[in-house]
Amino acid sequence: DLGGERGGELQRVLTHRAPGIEIESVARVTQSDSIRIQGRATDDQIIRDLYIFAGVRKAYYESTRGSENRGSVEFSTDVPLHPGMNYITVFARENDEVVSRELIVIRRDGQNGELLETPRFDDDLWGASQH
Repeated sequence: DLGGERGGELQRVLTHRAPGIEIESVARVTQSDSIRIQGRATDDQIIRDLYIFAGVRKAYYESTRGSENRGSVEFSTDVPLHPGMNYITVFARENDEVVSRELIVIRRDGQNGELLETPRFDDDLWGASQH
C-alpha cells in the first residue's frame, strides 16, 4: 500500500506531436498519366517544409521559410504516374527528428481498363532511363 487513493485516473499529457497531414480524397485507380495530390499539413509548433515523393523521385517541395504562418502548409500538385502500382508519399517536417508521412497507393491501368505491369524502375517516367 502506497498510502494513496486507489482507482485514480491516469492522464497523458502530450507536450509535443509530429505534424498532421490531411490529404483530400484521391482516386486509387486511374487511367491518367498523372494525378493531383492536394491537402494541408498543420503543426502546433512549426512546419519547416513539406515534400512529396513518387516512388524514389521527389515530385514536390515547399519550404515555409519566409512564410508568415509556418504552422500550416497547403499543397496541391500534379504527380506523374507510371503504369501499374505507384507509391506516393507526403512528408511534413518540423525538424530533422520530427517528420510525419502519409503513403498513397495508386494503380494506373491501361486506357481500356486493362491491368498494366509495374515497371521495375521508375526512371523512364522522369526522363532518366539509364540504369
